[in-house]
Amino acid sequence: MPDVPVPGLDGATVNGFDECLRHHEMELALDELEDLGLTNAPPPDFWRHLIFAAESMELSERAADFKRKMGNA
Repeated sequence: MPDVPVPGLDGATVNGFDECLRHHEMELALDELEDLGLTNAPPPDFWRHLIFAAESMELSERAADFKRKMGNA
């Protein structure tokens, strides 16, 4: 991923991710990262981290979706 990622298709930014974290909105932070990942074509490790985060939050459907996206990376 570039040093400064291109904003996501839905307008996600690193600043938006940070803002979600400051407000303890973990699932919204995950949304921001997913959108950035779809726009910036990150390495598979990016998706592995999102899978781990989703599983930690017991969001099994999200984790499965990230696994599919990792397979397409």
